Amino acid sequence: PTGSAGYDSKDVAKGGNGYVPIPLQYGPYTASSGREKSIAAGDPVEPGVTNRSYKNKTVTASNFNDLKTVLETKAAMKGKPVVVVMTLSKPVIPAEFEQSASAIVACFGVQDQALLDILTGQTEPSGLLPFQLPANMKTVELQNEDIPHDMICYTDANNHTYDFGFGMNWKGEIHDARTGKYVNAISKPKFSLKGQTLAITCATPDTKIYYTLDGSTPAFSKENEYTKPFAINGNMVIRAIAKKYGQNNSVLVEYQPKTLSK
Repeated sequence: PTGSAGYDSKDVAKGGNGYVPIPLQYGPYTASSGREKSIAAGDPVEPGVTNRSYKNKTVTASNFNDLKTVLETKAAMKGKPVVVVMTLSKPVIPAEFEQSASAIVACFGVQDQALLDILTGQTEPSGLLPFQLPANMKTVELQNEDIPHDMICYTDANNHTYDFGFGMNWKGEIHDARTGKYVNAISKPKFSLKGQTLAITCATPDTKIYYTLDGSTPAFSKENEYTKPFAINGNMVIRAIAKKYGQNNSVLVEYQPKTLSK
């Protein structure tokens, strides 16, 4: 999705601060989960702007017709396969089109010949995602700028999660020396429920686990550190992430009563 650089002079003309969301989806997006108060403000060229928040503003990707093309092609093909090729320069939310695609080929500006070699079966795909593809814009808004792997990733109709390091070849999901070294280097936290008491563990030694109960992203701070099992209720959305200091952190996982994250 393209079309928003995060600033729109039309918003200024309407009395706003000019700052608007940068969507990772094609359809209209309203930043209901955006920050009320921006982290930074005070550029000398904007003496009257003390808050760059874009909360509750709505934008639509300028290439929204790309999504319409996929959906219309799916309908026109009447059950025949549809392969979606997308050029990425940043993460995208696949939820709007994934179920209309028989396959998705992601590239990052390679020559057309390389794409055609894959589409025609001349070359087996071997690439891995260099970043996470989020499940929705809410998880994008809630992520911390200084913590990697802290978004809830999109899971497709075949139960594949589009996380950092995910990729597929002709045999299925890729598991090789690259994924062994870089993917899940820190094991993701596991939830264990006994009665109404929840325990969180991590299989990687010498890690610390951080969690929240309200669906927000945990910070690596003392107040978010997990120390012992705790009682839960049906209104909680628990998110947890494990960190091994000096190395890396795990992916973010989410737990709701009777629902484990994938």
